[in-house]
Amino acid sequence: MKKRIRLLTIVLCSLLCFGSTTFISNASSNQPAGFETETKVVKIITKYRTNNGKVQYRRWNVSVGVWVDDHWIDL
Repeated sequence: MKKRIRLLTIVLCSLLCFGSTTFISNASSNQPAGFETETKVVKIITKYRTNNGKVQYRRWNVSVGVWVDDHWIDL
């Protein structure tokens, strides 16, 4: 009988120790359990033009479909 109580006590203590460690590691994550992060690839290309004899460039974000720069930049 004493062996069963001792074994039960050891099992409960080990479950509490490992259970709290798992809880703490999940709590430190920024996302709820069961969610995975999604990696997005951002592709940016550089467009060139000649305006009034000056070569200019501007970056275009292909992934989103918007200009990265607000205006054309002289080289």
